[in-house]
Amino acid sequence: MKTTLASALFLLLAGLASGQGARDDQAKLQGTWLFEKDGKKAELRFEKESFTLTFDGSDRYTGTYKIDASKKPQEIDLTIKEGKQFKGDTSHGIYQIDGESLKWCASLPGQEGRPKAFPDKEGEMGEQLYIVLKRVK
Repeated sequence: MKTTLASALFLLLAGLASGQGARDDQAKLQGTWLFEKDGKKAELRFEKESFTLTFDGSDRYTGTYKIDASKKPQEIDLTIKEGKQFKGDTSHGIYQIDGESLKWCASLPGQEGRPKAFPDKEGEMGEQLYIVLKRVK
């Protein structure tokens, strides 16, 4: 009986801790993040449970996101509600917040796979995109 109670208590505490981590990361994500390199630009804005992603000022996608801060690497899913393509599709990705930097690596929307780790360099790699964004102040 003690083992069962201890196990249940441990699982409850672990669940509460992972929920707190997700709330902390969701709060840290809020705001606007910018990527600029080799003439290419991306802006990613988080507001509550919604996101807006704009590439080069013209391709704009909006939708909702979910994170799992308990996973290693941490996971983020962006579900597209509006945009010129991918409506209703989800992009499965990973993320890492490091101060004022946001590492984000994700599969193309609609693909089932999720990156397992961050690549060595930024850019498009087949069915994935890896960029490092800076917080806009």
